[in-house]
Amino acid sequence: MDNARTSSLVISVAIAAGAVLVFTGAISQQKDVPPQFEAAVKRVLVDVTVFDKKGRFVPDLTIDDFEILEEGRPVDLSFFALEKFRKALPVRPTENGAVSKEDQMPPELAEAALLPRYMVLFVDGFNTSPPDWDNVRYALNDYLDKHVQENDRLLLATLTPTRKLLVGPEFTRDVNSLKRLINQLATDPSIKERERQNKQDLLTLLYDDSNQLSALNVAGESIGSDAQGNVANEANILRQGANLAEVFAGQRKDEILYTLNSMTSLAEHLSRTFDVPGPKTMIMVSGGISENPGSVYYYILDARLDQASAEARVDAPMAAEHPVAFRQPHAQTIDTYLLRAIGHLNRMNYTLYTIGARGTMIGAFDDVTDRFRSNLTPGISSIAYRDEEAGLEILSRGTGGLAFHNSANFFGAFERIDHDTAFRYVLGYAPPERADNANPDKFYRIQVKVDRKHVNVRARRGYVGS
Repeated sequence: MDNARTSSLVISVAIAAGAVLVFTGAISQQKDVPPQFEAAVKRVLVDVTVFDKKGRFVPDLTIDDFEILEEGRPVDLSFFALEKFRKALPVRPTENGAVSKEDQMPPELAEAALLPRYMVLFVDGFNTSPPDWDNVRYALNDYLDKHVQENDRLLLATLTPTRKLLVGPEFTRDVNSLKRLINQLATDPSIKERERQNKQDLLTLLYDDSNQLSALNVAGESIGSDAQGNVANEANILRQGANLAEVFAGQRKDEILYTLNSMTSLAEHLSRTFDVPGPKTMIMVSGGISENPGSVYYYILDARLDQASAEARVDAPMAAEHPVAFRQPHAQTIDTYLLRAIGHLNRMNYTLYTIGARGTMIGAFDDVTDRFRSNLTPGISSIAYRDEEAGLEILSRGTGGLAFHNSANFFGAFERIDHDTAFRYVLGYAPPERADNANPDKFYRIQVKVDRKHVNVRARRGYVGS
């Protein structure tokens, strides 16, 4: 299984979103192993990591130290396990090669059985440019060379620029085969140029004096050149800008929803195809998943609106809203879709770690060949830049993982993931009886509490009913 058929990627078949999802049971240090689950949720498994203020895993907790609330109500815990995925703590030795006493493996971890660590490397080539991918690729290859252990099993998957989901045929620890595949992956060379051109088109419409459409009213009739006509011209420009921004934002929203669907379909396909016990980690490298797709176009509209006359804003009443002009409340926000993706990943026992491939904002300004320079202030430009990766953080936190974005330290990101996935607790409980168990889209919120001071607790935040 480890080394077979790892020399090529294959197109996954029978990946259908919305099909029945299945939980996988965690491996316990006890003799009783939770069974795999059918369509209805019979037992909820919650992976929990607990770290002290120095970033060290806290290994001496018992089931009595934990409390789980589902939809605000305590549940009875029926399963508890401490799981180990590294032979040694991921710490740096001192100059003489020794490990300090406080960094040595605690007895609770030293005595625990070493379990297989299953990791899915998901490269979002659909939303990532080649230069950005190259920066992450070097760090990923370094991670494979330095951090993969004998008990690690990895699988590579990618969403291509042509919207094909390609999946490796097996979980493997054949690092050389994985690196060959990684170096062959394709990303989208046009994604940044497409966004740049969209912004130029919008700026041209809003600021180009030769815009002939501004002199026509909504009925296609010519508007006069007097003061009243000038106001009407400006209002027309604002309305046209609103329509164009809505088109661009809608296109971006469709792209992101397709990516979310591909990610959850991948997790479902792997759950159906491979008998993988215990928790699984998915590392997603992406150029961005925005919580508010296309927000940069609305920020551009806001800036133009600030420059418009009061009369023009009145004449174009839909332009009176701030911030984010013209947008109906939550029209482009995809929080519901993000929550649904989180619920499905949690149901299939995946913890998601995301790496924003775009790095820092350095170099993210206008092209010198652009006809119109951005009308955004540096502060708003920075907000718009960060908006493109906000969805990655929401996804990671919702599944109990971490997000690494607005940073070029990709090597450090992979090291942190290796450290973060070394140990964990697994808690299980039977969900309470309720009338809405059959609702497939219902997201049941989970909160984990630990009876220990000065610790950092991270766990998945909920799941979907089916």
